[in-house]
Amino acid sequence: MGFTMNNNMVRVDFFRKSGKWYSAVSLNWDTYESKEGELIYDIFRRCLKEQYPNSFIDMWAVCLKPYHIHSHPLMITHKGKENVSQNYCEVCGATGSCHLSSCPIG
Repeated sequence: MGFTMNNNMVRVDFFRKSGKWYSAVSLNWDTYESKEGELIYDIFRRCLKEQYPNSFIDMWAVCLKPYHIHSHPLMITHKGKENVSQNYCEVCGATGSCHLSSCPIG
């Protein structure tokens, strides 16, 4: 992860479930504005799955400065391409039901 003039390259830090820092990588954030109905978490999740599908599985992914018009720090659990359950909330880590009102699984 070196110097780049590319604005859409962001730093993502990965943490183990214990909270210990594991690694930092560069992520190519593919869009500055969301499509209709798409959340900033959806973009983060999609970019991680496309660029790191088999790495950092079940770790917390943290991006402090996403390349997005409505930028704010993000933290999700990276499940990889093959390990995503239909009833799993990647925002809070809940299965079945979630306590967050903005959660996609309710």
